[in-house]
Amino acid sequence: MNKCSNHSLSVSILFLTIFLGFASFSVNAEPFNDGMGKYQSGDYAAALKLLRPLAKGGHMEAQNTLGLIFAKGSKDVPIDDKKAAMWFRKAAAQGHTKAKKNLEVMVANGRVPAVDNNDLGDAEEDCDD
Repeated sequence: MNKCSNHSLSVSILFLTIFLGFASFSVNAEPFNDGMGKYQSGDYAAALKLLRPLAKGGHMEAQNTLGLIFAKGSKDVPIDDKKAAMWFRKAAAQGHTKAKKNLEVMVANGRVPAVDNNDLGDAEEDCDD
């Protein structure tokens, strides 16, 4: 290949990478936005179904929101402090400051211990309730 072909190939790869990045963002944006809408309307069971796959995939805002859902509970989703702490810790570990604060509040209120190695495991233990 000549120098011009290499440059053209590099530019094409760059644009493809950017396009795929935007495409994956838009794929995740819709379930996240739908899940947040369900959370904000108080439909925690529906929010869990939409946000859980994203949270398991490492989406820190979805992780924090699952923590809030389990910390607050509802008629369809019982309060589960262990699951709440697990999700807050996962989001906080990625730098989510609100998740860190939410966890601190749970610890300060005696709802969970400051360090609990049992809830640092894989999110797969968070079964579909």
